Parts: sequence; C-alpha cells; structure tokens
Amino acid sequence: MIKYYKLLKEGKNTPFMAMYGSRRLTIRTEFAKYLEKHPKLRRRA
Repeated sequence: MIKYYKLLKEGKNTPFMAMYGSRRLTIRTEFAKYLEKHPKLRRRA
C-alpha cells in the first residue's frame, strides 16, 4: 500500500492515472498492465 501511494506522488505521467476535475483516478486494467511490466512493485503474498 505504501509503495502505491509513493508511486502516485512521484509519478505524474503514469499510464494508469486519469484526471477527473481535481481528482486522480486509477484505471484498474491499465494499472494491472503496468504491474506486469514492473514486477518489483507487486506485493508478495
């Protein structure tokens, strides 16, 4: 969870973020694709 918030703070040009007025929304399918390309960000269960 902490990595997710850190990623949101520092990454303004992430492909999975969309602006809706002043809110930032996460596009779930694009976020899943992003995690596939960056496996070190995935949580280990």
